Amino acid sequence: MLRPATLDDLDNLVELENISFEIDGFTRRVFRYLISSAHAEMLVSMSGDKLCGYVVVLFHSGTSLARLYSLAVHPDCQQQGLGARLLHAAEQVALDHNCITLRLEVRTDNDSAIRLYRK
Repeated sequence: MLRPATLDDLDNLVELENISFEIDGFTRRVFRYLISSAHAEMLVSMSGDKLCGYVVVLFHSGTSLARLYSLAVHPDCQQQGLGARLLHAAEQVALDHNCITLRLEVRTDNDSAIRLYRK
């Protein structure tokens, strides 16, 4: 189930971030900002009480540009198509905000993310 992230998700988001990213991970403060920002939309994927993944999309006022800022899937939930569902949801969020372009950056050594984005 995908739903908007809330401040109640902070502990689980930080835990997933620490598992997912060795460097450049978001802090609790950054997550708090993203959840409450009018220029961002953050969705989480839940399986029961377990947070399985998240996606963050940023918007730039006055433009039709959105940015896929971050996407993470818990290792226990990988290889189930969740990354693709989160990416599709990010595309839909961008369209819902009248954005026709969704940009992203990815580390060159993040092979699984590159495969996902190329699909």
